[in-house]
Amino acid sequence: MSLLFRIIAAVGESVVAPTAYPLGAQQFSEKNQGKAISVVECCFGIGMVFGPSLGGVMYNAFGFSAPIWLLAALLLLIFGTSVIFLEKRIKTQLNTKEETLWRDLFMCPGLIPNVIGLIIAGTAYNWYSASLEPYLVQQFGFNAGQVGLILVGFSCAYTFLAPPFGVLFDWGLSPLYAALMGNGVIMLSMFLLGPIPGLDDLNNIPVKATALVLHGAGTSCTYLAALLGMVESIKAGGLPQTEQTTGMVTSVWLMSLSLGAFLGSLIGGYLYDIIGFSWLCSVEGIAVGLTTICLVGAALLGRKTDDNYQSFE
Repeated sequence: MSLLFRIIAAVGESVVAPTAYPLGAQQFSEKNQGKAISVVECCFGIGMVFGPSLGGVMYNAFGFSAPIWLLAALLLLIFGTSVIFLEKRIKTQLNTKEETLWRDLFMCPGLIPNVIGLIIAGTAYNWYSASLEPYLVQQFGFNAGQVGLILVGFSCAYTFLAPPFGVLFDWGLSPLYAALMGNGVIMLSMFLLGPIPGLDDLNNIPVKATALVLHGAGTSCTYLAALLGMVESIKAGGLPQTEQTTGMVTSVWLMSLSLGAFLGSLIGGYLYDIIGFSWLCSVEGIAVGLTTICLVGAALLGRKTDDNYQSFE
């Protein structure tokens, strides 16, 4: 029954997330779209930071059922406010007759490279999820609380840097260059977290804490850049700018993240047993770097090809 209810909860989360981003972006003008999406992403990060800690505190104080019942009450409250404040907007959007097909969505220029880049960045997010705790326990004698404390660096950087990145996007920062910068920071963080075999002087707690903060910063930048890059792709492809289209783009974005997280956990956990933590992180850093170079090259080549097209009347 626990497994069944977890599956039901996951279905609900997969319905909420694709609608939260477009509904959040609709509250602002198009020139402030980056800020709007970054605020929604920041709220997701806040939940990621405080959810486990508050849930753990309530579990220790009141037992297993307390955090679940509190979350259920909060969800009911959100449901009621959404019905009151979003009902008119939803009815307006449902009257739109324009329809977007999945085939047309994936034919938009630049969408596939964004998806591939996002999957690779998603693998880095969960690459060490199964190995970091046993590694820190064996290497430095950490307990569970200390492992959780060092992981907060990633979550805090991911959360609190999302709004500044959103402002930069609204000021004209290109999603392509932002993705290059974000993946570059992720690559550096993986090399420091390992660290690279042979650099034993970097194998200490301050360097690993710094690496996790850098990983959170790079992930925040890359995730926002990929989402805004997909939005630019559908505009370039001439698709109707409706809530349905935006929801489909957000769904693709979330599916790419989920696929990357699944592959990262699976492959990362398997390689840890074979090559160890240091080589594990180095392999992922090299993979992120090579993939980023290839995708940026493909995007620049596609832009150059588009510039050579001539219009005939």
